[in-house]
Amino acid sequence: MTRTKDGETVPGSCFCGAVRFEVTLPTLVSVHCHCSMCRRVHGAAYVTWFTLPKVQSRVTAGEDELTRHPSSDHGVRSFCRRCCRPSYLNVAIR
Repeated sequence: MTRTKDGETVPGSCFCGAVRFEVTLPTLVSVHCHCSMCRRVHGAAYVTWFTLPKVQSRVTAGEDELTRHPSSDHGVRSFCRRCCRPSYLNVAIR
């Protein structure tokens, strides 16, 4: 298992690689979500996701390839328009 350190930057991408991003650790929480919306969007029994302050993440390539969908009154999901893989969800903190 690879250990990570606070302040370390971790890269990620959508399935096809058109959208690339990076996050700076630490995350706030990591969860397995079983809600109906997450199951529908990902086509799975659950999805694992993590939260972090917006200042700890950035899109490094393919911003123009993102399609955004307001999925609820407090969240907007972003998808790669090429491979349709969910990239991230912005949620307003109440």
